[in-house]
Amino acid sequence: MEVAYLYTKVRSEFGKQTNFSDQDTRILHTIPQTDEFEDDYIPRNPVCTTVDTCPTYSEHETNTDRLVTKASSIRHAEGGWPKDVDPTEPADVQRYRKKSGEGR
Repeated sequence: MEVAYLYTKVRSEFGKQTNFSDQDTRILHTIPQTDEFEDDYIPRNPVCTTVDTCPTYSEHETNTDRLVTKASSIRHAEGGWPKDVDPTEPADVQRYRKKSGEGR
């Protein structure tokens, strides 16, 4: 079954304005009434219904894999030191802070 439809109109012909004009009412075709099929019909009230040419499909579930997550945290007390500063040496840390202006 082919799902695509090939349009043969050129783009300039799309969206042209329609010209409507008032005309007299005329009957195109009449179907005479017959009692032959009367037993096949069930009268309903109200007679409102929705008609669609496509079947309705609805997905109520999804088939997805569960993602297992784990909450974790990191205590970030010291960090972002330059390569020449050893954060475990208090003298290096104090010198760096004094040089950068934090140790005031």
